[in-house]
Amino acid sequence: MLFHISLTWALIFAGAAVTLASEKEKHHRVKPEEISALIQAADKIVVYGVGYAVADHVNPSPGHAVLYTSSDPKDISELKTALTIEVPKDWFRCACMPSIEIVLFRKDKNLGFISVYEGQMIGFSPWSSDARIQDVEKWLGWFDARKISGPRQEVQLERDQEEASRIAEDRWMKAMPESLRPIWPKAIESMMPGQKSDTKALELSLAKEYPDVPQRIRALMSWFGSGAGPWSGFPMYEQLAEEMLLEYRTDDLVAAVKDVKLSEQQTEGAARLFAGWDFNNRRAADNGLIPGDLKQALLGHSLKSTDGDKVSRARAAFERK
Repeated sequence: MLFHISLTWALIFAGAAVTLASEKEKHHRVKPEEISALIQAADKIVVYGVGYAVADHVNPSPGHAVLYTSSDPKDISELKTALTIEVPKDWFRCACMPSIEIVLFRKDKNLGFISVYEGQMIGFSPWSSDARIQDVEKWLGWFDARKISGPRQEVQLERDQEEASRIAEDRWMKAMPESLRPIWPKAIESMMPGQKSDTKALELSLAKEYPDVPQRIRALMSWFGSGAGPWSGFPMYEQLAEEMLLEYRTDDLVAAVKDVKLSEQQTEGAARLFAGWDFNNRRAADNGLIPGDLKQALLGHSLKSTDGDKVSRARAAFERK
């Protein structure tokens, strides 16, 4: 659920630009029967690879590979059967480039072209909206049978990303302090991109679970250190833990983690906080309040990572100048 919340905001931003299109662009709705009729009328299909120039379907520029071409009625008929379309309730455009384009010809005349996005969405040249494939496996099977691997790879990549996000979400929820779980859904719903969240209810609930301030901070550090992994470009919901930590003064944050044996998650959370953009943007002068031995411990932890962004941020924050 949390992944979909952060993804939703990304789509909202992408969609905001799309909705600036004039109403005139929305006049030709998705009609499955229309694309079926044109496929049936075609006597030749040509499948082009990534980057094929939509503007020139007869003479694509060099480097735009022809992945498959056929005038076999069986190929064309099976394309028609494989293409099951979910008619969208609302107009939408995929904010991405097509990876495959299928051009339909009859007697060498271009009837139209099908743009394939992320393996399971299509655009059709006469339509003003894109559409999703209803039977994805049947659709991918058409490409598989013709040794066109791209669409299935794209779909599998998306599935892998969704699974990785689910695992990260599970880890985040398990690491969350118990007292925050009942009010977490409401806190997430109130988040707005680019705006500081109201964390008062979360803070009050956490204080009841952890009356001792250093213990409370370490609980937050552990939670903040249990995210998806990146220190930048992370799921938006992780920002709440960081905002809660930044409600504390730097000397309190430092006191909670210095001269204490920290867990791996607490160490990650402390390194992430003190090397993070928000801390260094708001409290640049406070870097000097972090003791040298603590900096070295956090740097050593961070250098174990293979994430180049994380390593560079840690070096900038913790290495001796």
